[in-house]
Amino acid sequence: MSLKIEQKQSLLVTSQLIQSLDILQMTNQELTVYLAHIAEENPVIDIDALHGEDSSIPLNKLISSDFRPDYLENDRNTETNSDYTAYAASTPGETLEEHLLSQLAAIRLEEKERQICQYLIRCMDESGYLDEDAAGLAQLFSVEEQQIDRCLSVLRSMHPPGVCAKDLKSCLLSQLPGEASSVPARIIRSHLDALALGHYPSIARALSISEAEVRKASELIGGLNPIPSAGFADNITPYFIQPDAEIMASQDKCTVVLSHAFFPSVQINPDYEELFHCTEDASLRAYLQEKLESAGNLRRAVEQRKVTFVRCLQAIVDRQKDYFLHGGDFVPMTLTDIAEQVGVQPSTVSRAIRGKYLQCPKGLCQIKDLFSSGAEGAGGKPVAYASVRDRVRAMIAQENKASPLSDQAICEKLRDQGIDVSRRVVAKYRSELGIPSTFIRKQAN
Repeated sequence: MSLKIEQKQSLLVTSQLIQSLDILQMTNQELTVYLAHIAEENPVIDIDALHGEDSSIPLNKLISSDFRPDYLENDRNTETNSDYTAYAASTPGETLEEHLLSQLAAIRLEEKERQICQYLIRCMDESGYLDEDAAGLAQLFSVEEQQIDRCLSVLRSMHPPGVCAKDLKSCLLSQLPGEASSVPARIIRSHLDALALGHYPSIARALSISEAEVRKASELIGGLNPIPSAGFADNITPYFIQPDAEIMASQDKCTVVLSHAFFPSVQINPDYEELFHCTEDASLRAYLQEKLESAGNLRRAVEQRKVTFVRCLQAIVDRQKDYFLHGGDFVPMTLTDIAEQVGVQPSTVSRAIRGKYLQCPKGLCQIKDLFSSGAEGAGGKPVAYASVRDRVRAMIAQENKASPLSDQAICEKLRDQGIDVSRRVVAKYRSELGIPSTFIRKQAN
């Protein structure tokens, strides 16, 4: 009997944790819809107060070290460590998440493993990749790491091929027939960038094989699916972008201000709380207790979401203070940098900023776009790729319209400024900025 009770308690904790982590990665629009749906099933939640209420936790309390959400406690002391044919098996309008969940329903699993798999499916990125640390997940769910590995194996065995792979290389390798030492596998592991550029001779020399073998392998690799989510519906509903927070810059200080009007909150109807304390009906009291506890857990999860978002955002602002205040160069910044500063895992930072926007002195930006590694600058000092993009944009804006700058010319100008990037990187950033090629820009003038 005691074993059964312990199992139920464990599953309850897991269910609450999954709900908390799901809420963490929701956008405000997604959270509003989710809360409205929950409120329809739980009468103690005041549906009229779901949107636009201020947090019950002051901003200075949110960023203090005294208030730690459950998943921040779990993250503590945990090690942490990118024109394709779509697969026709997906149903029109079906998302990749729905496609995987429908397959998961037909697989016999322990209940806890099923919940872990459901959680992992929700953690996929837009391409269908899943880069989660097994050791951290094992600690999070209080299971052995081997159990996490089994869940990952289940997901990676599903359709479409390559789904839930850690990255592009893993995605392609999982679809290869034959041995791990085959030519295609060796090319994917060590020469994928060179293959994309068509450098067949250099690959052949590096692998001590013929160029014909490289070309044959290239045809095989070209038939693989690099983006598992291709062909599935997008699960993001279009909406007008509203900033989730704003940076107020004055003198030498940056202040983070939440857009409370766009942060949903959960309020409990006081009439039901009063009824719970007054009623003598045992069944009604038990029903109300269950609903009040559920609403309380939900409210806490929403508060925790706000706590984590503010702390991550404050860490970002502190790191980029010169950029926001004085327009200086953007400091290279990764998810790991912010995670270490906040005291959480990089995946927690990633979920907290997912789909969130920031209004800053330079305009509206998606917070995830602020993260990048760095290019090598003068004296070996790194320069954030975001700053390189800004320089590329500025150079093209100031170019002679009758004789536009080529990507190579921009590359050389950047080198003159002490930034060493390749022509291919310049072309990539120009494309990301929506700026056409030199030829098209010249024809337009």
